[in-house]
This record gives sequence, structure tokens and C-alpha cells, in this order.
Amino acid sequence: MKTSDLFLRVDVPPLFGQELEKAAEWWLRRFGLIEFKPYDFCRKLVEHIPYDFHCKLEKISGQRYAEFEILGHDACRQPPYETSRAFDLSSGCLFQGFLEIRKDLRDYGYGKIFARNCHNVALMLGLTRLHVTAVEGGAYFWARAGFLPSEENWNHGKCKHLILCKLDSLKTIERPVRTRIERLVDSEKPISLWAIADERTLVASDIQPAHNISLGRALLAESLTTWKGTLEYDDHEYHDQQHKRFNRYILGSAP
Repeated sequence: MKTSDLFLRVDVPPLFGQELEKAAEWWLRRFGLIEFKPYDFCRKLVEHIPYDFHCKLEKISGQRYAEFEILGHDACRQPPYETSRAFDLSSGCLFQGFLEIRKDLRDYGYGKIFARNCHNVALMLGLTRLHVTAVEGGAYFWARAGFLPSEENWNHGKCKHLILCKLDSLKTIERPVRTRIERLVDSEKPISLWAIADERTLVASDIQPAHNISLGRALLAESLTTWKGTLEYDDHEYHDQQHKRFNRYILGSAP
């Protein structure tokens, strides 16, 4: 198969040059038998999202890494979403990069559909983990979905500090609840993030005036905190708990 045929329907900037030929070789070795092209990878990632799309190759290397930007468009040629996705066969990881959904479409459950698609693609490719960089609302969303930061990221990033700053600004929180959150933040175990996300005490939202939200959402989604984490498919200490959360929050079931 020619390289031009392999990347059919994918925008490929001319800057890749010889690197593209090397990348095409490993892609065909890995996916040629199942006729899985770069466009198919992108199409699977936006499955069940009711908009046309086009995709662009952002990066590809001979080390079995590929990254794509996918832009949706509606009947008026307006972008309903924009996202970046990548995978690394060497580390067995699918990276969920940025995802921007148009404001008027954010209550349609598309975020969970995108997450479900990434999960399905990772399993199809035989990868061992999903990776996220959780920012803004994603810091809450991904914790609820079972993703966990690494110990390094949890204990040495800015996440803990920002959670405590947000907690300090919430003057209506009763002392027992405040103490519980402080103990969770003080813990060196990243799994503490789940308990913080699950805290249901109601507080006033800073972003949605006159609305109450859960304390967990306030501490993570409205604190400017950010963290990097994964959902692991291989067995580990929190495997069952992690996948139970993911199944419930993203897949809609909890076996």
C-alpha cells in the first residue's frame, strides 16, 4: 500500500517528509492485516457523535507514536467540538489530549461518549492504559470516572495546594467535613482523590450563580487544580475499584 493511500482522508502536513515513510512501515506491520488506517482510528474515536469531522496528523514517529487532531463540523460548518488524541504502542498508552465541546452542546453527554470511544479503541489496539491531563471540570470528571494520578503527581504537583486553597475559601463548611477533606489531602495515596470527588456536601458554586453543587465538584472543578493520571487495564492494587468507577460513570453499569 502506498503511503498516500494509507493516509487517505487525513490531512498530512508536508513537513513530515521521510519520517512519514518510516511511520507508514510500522503502521502497516501492526495494522495492515486488519486494514486499520489512520482515518479509521479517528473515526472510531468520534463514533456516535452526530457530526461530520475531518482529521489532521499532528505527529508521527518511527517509534510507534501517532497523534491526531479531530475537528467536528455541523451543517453550518461551525465546529461542535475539537479534540486531540494520540497513542504510543511502545508504552501501551492512549493519550486523551484536549477536548473542547461547544458551550451549547455540553449537556448532551458527549464527554462520556468521547471517553467511552477512547476506552473501546484502547482495548481494540491491545493497549494497557488510558492517560488524561485533567484540567478545570475534567479534574472532577476524571476522578469520578476512576482515573488516578501517579504518586509523584499527587504528592508533588499543585493539586493538593489548590484543593486546600479552595477549601479555605468555602466559609460555610462545617468543621468535621473540613477536617475530613484536610486528612484526605494530607494522605500520600492518590486514591484519596476519589473520596474528595465523591464528597456530596452542598456548597454555592462560584461559576454558576445561585446554584449549589457538591463539595467534591467545587474542590476539583472550581479550584483551578490540574493533575495527570491513568486508567490501567493490567492488574494492580486498585484495579477492581478503578474499573467499577469507570463502568458506572462512563459505561453506565457497575458489574
